[in-house]
Amino acid sequence: MLILSGGTPKLLPGLREVFGEENLTIVVNTAEDVYVSGNLVCPDVDSVIYTLAGIIDRGRWWGIAGDTFHTHNALKMRGHDERMMIGDADRATHILRTELIRRGMTLTEATCRAQDTIRYKCRDTADDR
Repeated sequence: MLILSGGTPKLLPGLREVFGEENLTIVVNTAEDVYVSGNLVCPDVDSVIYTLAGIIDRGRWWGIAGDTFHTHNALKMRGHDERMMIGDADRATHILRTELIRRGMTLTEATCRAQDTIRYKCRDTADDR
């Protein structure tokens, strides 16, 4: 089953249960990707990966459950107001992805490498970044 995903991925756990994860191919929106504090944030891509890994914050449907916000709060105390509130573990994903892209990887390669502990195949809608 091919799923085009953008926004919150609330249906994915149910689709995985009904059809089996081996039968799902999820193509994720990258149109809302944005740089925050110098790092590429791919909110839709990460929300899908975190959901399928079972670590999504289900109260907000973005970010990692139980994440801390020490870095975000420290930046705010220093007068740097980020566009989004990014947790520390989530930020590690963005830092690694951004560094891998700077080294020459495509968005897909960098995203999959940044999430290599999660067993789901990563596919992005575009690698022209």
